[in-house]
Amino acid sequence: MVKLGLIQCPARVKPGDGIVARYGGTILVVPDPLAGRRGVEVLLGVLREHSSPDDGRELVLEMAGVLVGTKTRDLPAFCALAHTDGGVAILIHGDLQATVARTGEAEHLSGRRAATWVDQLIEDPFVSITVGPTLGDESELEGLCDLETGVVRGSGVVVIGDARIELPKARKTSESNAPEPADVHHGEPGERPEVKVQAASRTRSAHPETASIWNQQSSENTPAARPDAEDIDVKPSVFKSFDLAPDPFADRRPPLPLANEVPRPDDDADSRVIVRGIKCANGHFNPPDVKFCAACGIAMVQLSHDLVDGPRVPLGLLILDDGSAFQLDDDYVVGREPERDHKVYEGHARPLKIVDADRSVSRVHAEVVLTGWDVQLIDRGSANGTSICTPGSRNWTSLQANMPTVIIPGTEVRVGRRTLVYDAHFRR
Repeated sequence: MVKLGLIQCPARVKPGDGIVARYGGTILVVPDPLAGRRGVEVLLGVLREHSSPDDGRELVLEMAGVLVGTKTRDLPAFCALAHTDGGVAILIHGDLQATVARTGEAEHLSGRRAATWVDQLIEDPFVSITVGPTLGDESELEGLCDLETGVVRGSGVVVIGDARIELPKARKTSESNAPEPADVHHGEPGERPEVKVQAASRTRSAHPETASIWNQQSSENTPAARPDAEDIDVKPSVFKSFDLAPDPFADRRPPLPLANEVPRPDDDADSRVIVRGIKCANGHFNPPDVKFCAACGIAMVQLSHDLVDGPRVPLGLLILDDGSAFQLDDDYVVGREPERDHKVYEGHARPLKIVDADRSVSRVHAEVVLTGWDVQLIDRGSANGTSICTPGSRNWTSLQANMPTVIIPGTEVRVGRRTLVYDAHFRR
């Protein structure tokens, strides 16, 4: 049996009205997301933050923390899977079941009768892990899409752990609608035969929340990836197509930008706040008191400065001391566990999570609020306080708790022992 790890394992999504999400080495299954929509947003945020390899135990701890800090009625039943060094970490909350299949045996896990949750480390190797409200025959894989990354509609998932598992053979079809047979080149005597099958091709969406799935239309001249070519039925499998309904959270806020990656501006002007500003000679929208256009750099001093309404552009970036960049197009709650704050919980702000082993940063430490064209910083009564150092100064000023302070581009912000810098293209 081959040890693949969750990152390399195919994940077959079962059709349904719930959601199945996959990021890196993590998978989340929520059969009924409408039972706790706010909680699902928090769970998805935790999933993205712990998508790196060998972070599975940390993900389970974070998920357990969410369960401890959230009312039961606000969280739906869910199952989280995460890659670890020795296998797969799993956590089940609510009426969900999981079956871990190994050669000649199967292990069943269920959160139905658990007072809190069930968690376990599933050691490699395994044949498959099946998760869902009800479990059918794990061998029935025909017609299921393979989720590579993102969020899709579904009721469960089948994770294939052994690369040599036999997929279902094609169903019998009439001659009129039978697919073209694969081309088999036998070669010289004793030579391994070359097999070409019509395999499904992968497609990737540009939208960060849209899944990349197996395209169920066949593509020509795609070589088979199976290691034992001579054991393969050369007739390609016939997959049933089904409609993937729209994402139930299609109207949610954009996801938090990836760490160490400067995000791209949001092109959807309809979702941005409308403010009063001026346009440069090239039509770029700017704050009313800038000297140069933030987009093209043209001087603004000779314009009439007639104020017009327009969608507010991002007000710059918050850059953490480890290089992580967060685009200022929305309010943020800053801290070790910002997802617990009610503003994040209710969708009024995004979490800006700071990992701090020394715990000098409070769980909810500070808040960044965008008001018109201003960026305001608020200390939320943190234990170690929040202080700022303005451009050109060497002195740090401590903020009074719960009192908004406007910061300008170039300002350094200290939260506990961690530091952020506010930067922007425009300087006033």
